[in-house]
Amino acid sequence: MAMKRRPWAFIIIGSILAICAVVIPVAVVFTSKSESHPDPATKAASAASKAHKIGPNDLAPKPKWDFDVNKIVGINLGNWLVLERWMVEDWFVEKAGANSWDEWSFTIAQGDKAAQTLEVGALVLFSNLCPLLVS
Repeated sequence: MAMKRRPWAFIIIGSILAICAVVIPVAVVFTSKSESHPDPATKAASAASKAHKIGPNDLAPKPKWDFDVNKIVGINLGNWLVLERWMVEDWFVEKAGANSWDEWSFTIAQGDKAAQTLEVGALVLFSNLCPLLVS
């Protein structure tokens, strides 16, 4: 007999939770709307007290990014496939010079030797990082 009453208990509890899930957000929305339109007498006082607060949508626009002047160093999903200067800076500057920042400028600076230099550099890099994989 207890088994037949148990499904009804779950249905009743589920119905109460569903009603609460609808009623509570609606009540919150209506109370916040009524508070957002105060009477004019208190509006000036509350405006003065809220003047120093900064909300999440009060962001100042950022200056336009100049890609010719500002350099970007970052990581993305394919970054393990592309060589960048910050990964092995000493070797990078030694092989390609101080003006090389990425694999493209590295290959331009190396010219015809780029493939061989990158292959040797990759072996040196991976042998330092993962000695078990290279041996």
